[in-house]
Amino acid sequence: MEGLHLCLKVKVEEGLIKRACVNNSKIIVSHLFYADDAVIILDWNRDSLLNTLQVFNDFYRFSGLNINIAKSHLFGLGVQDAVLEDFVHEFSCSKGKFPLTYLGLPVGVNMNTTSSWKPLCDRFCKKLSGWKANMLAIGGRYTLLKSVLGSMDI
Repeated sequence: MEGLHLCLKVKVEEGLIKRACVNNSKIIVSHLFYADDAVIILDWNRDSLLNTLQVFNDFYRFSGLNINIAKSHLFGLGVQDAVLEDFVHEFSCSKGKFPLTYLGLPVGVNMNTTSSWKPLCDRFCKKLSGWKANMLAIGGRYTLLKSVLGSMDI
């Protein structure tokens, strides 16, 4: 994944892949990696998409690791549905839709509402319910809480 990161970074620095600005802020992101999972965040244009696919092909030739585009999803924020459909068809990937769950967390929902936090709270309660926390001393409760929070995949 480090090799893929460096390939993408070079193309971004060369201006061949245009990064996306997050919510009109100073935060500019091009890609995020977690284990064997990648999120590529681009400014919506054909050249950036084609150059990203070229990076994937180059990465495959150099490393032997193939990125399965057919298992990939393409999302378009503020993009007309017909344009998104054309790109999905051309690049042979799936059309993504919001909201989605990524690494156990909801993406594309209003996190200011209590209902949006319910899945995460439910996971937390499920982890704690397996233990008889009310039977533990305060030091044991602290250790249990730390262990549960550390083991959650968030």
